[in-house]
Amino acid sequence: NSGSAIILAPNGEILAMANYPADDPNDKRIYNAEHYRNRVLSDKVEPGSTMKPFTMLLALEQEKITAEDDELIDVSKRIGHIRSDTKARKYGDAITVKKILQKSHNLGTVNVAERLSKEDMYSTWNKLGFGRQLGLIPSIENSGSLRHFNSWAPSDKRALSFGHGPMETNLAQLARAYLVFANEGKVPPLKLIKGTNTFEDTVQVFSKKSTDKIAQLLDSVASNDGSGYRARIKGYNVAGKTGTAEMVVN
Repeated sequence: NSGSAIILAPNGEILAMANYPADDPNDKRIYNAEHYRNRVLSDKVEPGSTMKPFTMLLALEQEKITAEDDELIDVSKRIGHIRSDTKARKYGDAITVKKILQKSHNLGTVNVAERLSKEDMYSTWNKLGFGRQLGLIPSIENSGSLRHFNSWAPSDKRALSFGHGPMETNLAQLARAYLVFANEGKVPPLKLIKGTNTFEDTVQVFSKKSTDKIAQLLDSVASNDGSGYRARIKGYNVAGKTGTAEMVVN
């Protein structure tokens, strides 16, 4: 088992970055080269459902959805290879965007993504910083991948909307993309050292209005009824999103 964590300030400064298992550089008796790997930067992961808020943000920005409580998204019919599974069907044939995020509903997300063009999705994911190095520690940094939309099949675009599509990321890239919620829709470059200049500019990806609306809905994920109920903190509003990736075994 392994785990990684990264904590960012809204301005992109890296406050903490940790990995488990890890070694103590002062104790050579327990040295294990594998435990020296900084997985936050060097491991590629499939981001899974953590990408769903960006799909909803883009759709809201383009006025393809309203994300209001009276708007219902049809989840009764299969779209491509995405079926309404038994677990998801208990939420009804039509559900709100809030419920899609709260329960991490794949078919609902795909229904919304069908209203978006692959060019716009690619461009937005690109602006969020996926598929290229952050320039933090270039010698160990994995740039992830974001395949060009010219090579996508319809199934690729659908899978991309819920994080299983033609992309992989490292955790630092993913955490950085989430800074849109702390910066009124803007993504700042990451900094390892306070006060240093960076080679990237802050990019406005979404409007403040759209970002505030989706952030408000993400508060329901870390609630008693949401998939991230373990992340509740008494006395605080926590906007977040759970994600599950698939592993290749043997």
